[in-house]
Amino acid sequence: MTIKDIRNKPIELQVQDGYISMVRHADGSIQRLDPPVPASKENVDSLMSRANYGMLQVYVNVWNCQATLIVGDRSEDDFNLDPAQAEQLEKLKDQVIYDDNGGAINWSGWYYPSLETLKEIAKLLSLEEPTPR
Repeated sequence: MTIKDIRNKPIELQVQDGYISMVRHADGSIQRLDPPVPASKENVDSLMSRANYGMLQVYVNVWNCQATLIVGDRSEDDFNLDPAQAEQLEKLKDQVIYDDNGGAINWSGWYYPSLETLKEIAKLLSLEEPTPR
């Protein structure tokens, strides 16, 4: 499946058995999604937003009723948050799971934030503000 980014350049999504497993950008870079995500309209829209902003590797991993924010190869524990920031992060993780994805803490999987939530996460963690690639 091929979609267009905000610069009208193609982004290829590799879809197999109803799941998106890879994103190939117009510049040739490839990002693999492991585990793959269902190829729903919501997930395609979410991938499109995050691909445009270079933030594909930000998600909430839910396993065994525990939610952990992942940023690339780092987990939330690597950010040394103070108690107020940790509390805000818990609220943002809930927002990603429940509001952005309609999920639940007892549904294991990877949950990707909406662009608005992604901006809030970037601000909280002092990451570079997502801007179009």
